[in-house]
Parts: sequence; C-alpha cells; structure tokens
Amino acid sequence: MKQKEYFTRMQSRRHRFILFSGASASLLGFGVLHAAPLNEHTVSKLRDVAALAQNAPPPSAKKLEQINKVSSGSAQLDPENIPDSDDIPEIEKHKITPANLRADDPDFVPHNIQQAMETAYLTNPQLREARAQLRAVDEAMPTAMSGWHPTISAPINLTYYQGSSSYKFNQQSTVNGQTVNESTTTVHKYGDPGYNVGVVISEPIFQGGKTVNSIKMAENEIRAERAHLISIEQQVLMQVVNAYVAVVSDQQLYNVALTNEKVLREQTKSVFTRFRLGGVARTDVAQSQGYLATATAARQQAWGNLEAARATYRQVVGISPVFDLEAPQPLVLPVKTRQEAVTLAIKNNPNVIQAQFAEAQQKNNISVQWATILPKVTASIGYNDSVNQAYGGSSYENEYATLGFQFPIYQGGQEYSAVRRAKQVAQGAFHEINVQRRLALQLAASSWDQYQAAQDSIASDKTAVSSYVVALAGVERQALIGTASTLSMLQQQQMLFGAQQTLIRALASSVTNSYSVAAAIGRLTAKDLKLAVPLYDATDYYKKVKWLPFGVSDYSKKQPGR
Repeated sequence: MKQKEYFTRMQSRRHRFILFSGASASLLGFGVLHAAPLNEHTVSKLRDVAALAQNAPPPSAKKLEQINKVSSGSAQLDPENIPDSDDIPEIEKHKITPANLRADDPDFVPHNIQQAMETAYLTNPQLREARAQLRAVDEAMPTAMSGWHPTISAPINLTYYQGSSSYKFNQQSTVNGQTVNESTTTVHKYGDPGYNVGVVISEPIFQGGKTVNSIKMAENEIRAERAHLISIEQQVLMQVVNAYVAVVSDQQLYNVALTNEKVLREQTKSVFTRFRLGGVARTDVAQSQGYLATATAARQQAWGNLEAARATYRQVVGISPVFDLEAPQPLVLPVKTRQEAVTLAIKNNPNVIQAQFAEAQQKNNISVQWATILPKVTASIGYNDSVNQAYGGSSYENEYATLGFQFPIYQGGQEYSAVRRAKQVAQGAFHEINVQRRLALQLAASSWDQYQAAQDSIASDKTAVSSYVVALAGVERQALIGTASTLSMLQQQQMLFGAQQTLIRALASSVTNSYSVAAAIGRLTAKDLKLAVPLYDATDYYKKVKWLPFGVSDYSKKQPGR
C-alpha cells in the first residue's frame, strides 16, 4: 500500500469512528454526539507527515524480520485475519403489528412498554392463576352464609320382611256354672314389602356465634385475596418493565460493544500498517491486539446478555421481543418527595393491606373456634309415612316439630386446643403487618433513592460521553502525527466505551426504579397506568355467587384476562 493512500484511509476511518461513537451513545431519547471535524492546521500536519513517509527509505532487514514474525502468527492476533462485521450477529427487524389488533390477539406484537404490559395483563398465566384463586376464595362467602340456611332432606327406605307371627288369646267362659279358661293361638304368615318415607327440615337457631363470625371471616379472607391479586398484578407488570428495559438496554450495550470492536479493529489494522512502515513498535501492535481481543469478548458477552434478556421477556410477556422496541421513559410519579413515597407505601402497599385483612380474618377465626364450646339450638319439622309388614301389617303417618338443645360438656379437649391455636395464629398475623410495612418502606425508600441517583447521574454521564468523544478524536490526531502513543489512543477509546455503558445503565435504572416506586405505593396497576385493555373486575364473581342458593356453573366466564 502506498503511504499516501494509507493516510487517506486513516482520515476516512477517523470520520467513520466519530460517527460510530456518536450513534452508539443514543438510548431512551439521548441525543447523538458528534465530534468536531479535522481543522486545517491538523490536516496540514498530516499532509507533511504523509510527504515525509512517501520519501522515507525502505525498512531495514531487522525491521522486515519483525514484520515477518508478526505476519507469520508470532503475535497473539493477526489483524489481517480479523473477521469482518458480516461474521458478527446483527440486529434484525420484526414485523409491525396492525393497529386494529388487541393485546390478547395471537398476532399482536408489542412495540412499546405500554403494549407489553397490556399483553401480559391479559395473557400472563401467573396473573390468570391469581384471578382463579380469588374466584375460589370468593366461594368462602356462600359457604359461610349457608349456616343461616335450612337443610332439607327426604329419607326413603324400602323394606321387605318375610316370616310369620302368632298371637295367643286367653279367655274365660262359664260351663255348667263353672269358669273355664280357654286359649286360642292364631298364626299369620306374611311376605309383603314395606316402606318408610318422609321429609325433614332443620333450621339452626343458634350455633354459638359460628355463622356470624364465619361470615366476617370470609369477608376478610376475600378482601385479603383481592389485595393479593393486586400484588400479583404489580409483580407481573414490574417483571414486564424489568424485562422490557433489560432488552432495550442490553441491545444498546451490544450496539456500543459492537461499535467499540469495529473501531478497535480499524485501529489495530491501522497500527499494523504503520508497523509495517516502521512508524510504530511491535509493542504498539500487541497493545492494539490485546484491546481488540478484550473488545471482542465484551461484544460476545453483551450478545449473550441480550439473548438472556430476550428469553426473560418471552417468559413474562409470552412473545419474543422485536428488535426495534421503542425506548421507554421514566414513569411520571404521583409523589414528589421521598417522604411522600414512604408514607403512601406504608398505607397503600397491597402487601400491607393483605396483611391487615389477614389479621382480621384470624381474629374472626378465634370466635369461630369458641363456637364449638358454646351451646347450640336447632329447630326441625318433619313428616313421616311408613308401612311395615313385620308385625303382620301396620301403617304409620306422623307430622312432628322439635326444638333441640345441645350442651357440649367435654369433647376430649381438642376444642380448647383449637381456640388457643387460633389466638397464636392471630398474634403472628399482627406481627406480619409490621413485617410488610417495613418491606414497603424499604422498597419505597430504596427505589426512590436509586431513581433520584440515576436521574442525577445522567447529566454527568452525558457530559462524560461527549467529552470522551472529543478527547478521543484529539488523541487519534495526535497519534497520527506522533505526539501521542498508541496506548493513549486505546485507553481513550476504552474510557469512552465505559462511559457509554455507564450512561446506558443509568438511563435504564431511571426507568425501572420509577416503576418500582409506583409498585411500592400501590400504583403499578392496569387502572393506574391507564392501559388500553378491558379491566378484570375482581368483584364480579363474588357478586354473582354470594346469595346463590344452588348451582355449579362458572358464573364469570366472560371476564377479560380469564
């Protein structure tokens, strides 16, 4: 290669590097950075160096020997054999979702974080399972209310007796003025069927307070499960946010790693060419090769991280992510200060609310267990009709009413153990409230602090990237004219790469922690986020079965998210 052509290529590669550096720094709305073009003074110096190189004498025999060692593979990596960019995985595009498809349509493909959450809200199996669990718990109310309802039974018994019966009659008679005892025996054989039918209606009058407290217990259990459903909904949506942001940020990290590798490949080839011309030492080539190998490893690791993030996204959302996902933005929070977030989390976090209703449920359970010790009163009315041939043919027809009293005196002691156990469980439920409050406080405080830290660092990280872009351009110019070492140029490129990674992670942290604050204060729900989906009504099934006296159908089939 002619020296003049070499320096022309170097200037072309330099402009290409500057564009790479700028484009790779874009994430979540972050603007493209541009380095300043070469000024006339620098271009003049480059021309002078090119002229000197063009008139320079050929390399010595010792230098040619060093060049041959490098070319023959004595070095760690031959820049001439570096794979082209065609051998590196590239980001592919995905089909665009038609605007008329709903989030639960099989052909729907989310392109932004809102659509991803909508899809998960309607199709995520973990959320669907939690909804089914709530519907199952809703049945606790009609079960408890059945204590007020009468029980009706109709016993029917069919019998068949075969045998005989004898009857002996003693009688006195007077014969010739004397009393005579006479005995007569009658034998009756039978073989006819019999039956016994009736209807019994029983109504519990007093069950020791069991029914009243069972209803209260069921109500609190249902409310606790509704809060648990909100908690699961928030967990699923938070998983979507984390997975979505991870895909976007890991994709950007892969982009900057790929750009970094491309730039170092160009620089390594340039250093190798300069080494052939005697402009740099073998140490410079080795340094370039080492930095390039590290960049290749970083790019490979970034690709692996991206694939792992895509797998997590697929597990949560139910569909593979497209490679042109829209950049998410931090959530606009309803709280403005850390103290507001902490205060609201302690009151409104769904796990805290669930713990409060769970404690009330266990307190009701104490009264339910006490009912086994108290007396009970039951009223019954009935009708009975029977025909029985065992005594030679007889029939009975009865109508009756009873009022029964039961006074438990001693039942082995298990009833007292059940009361004591219920009291201890209630104490544990009380302490669980404080556990959940502390967890909510910690989540709100840490998420807020990390959100603010990320927001504060973004401006500094942007400045760092901009500064490193300009600094790297200057160091490369200096390296061309011999006033800066190859190592300085490589180190500057590494610092730019590190600053880009830091910025990407700060932007990602800002987004995820803003949603985490919303989850801590109980505001990460489809309703609060205003997702464009039909909302699941957590009370619909409850309303339909609460007073239902009989029936075994599913009374809430048309609910969204089933």
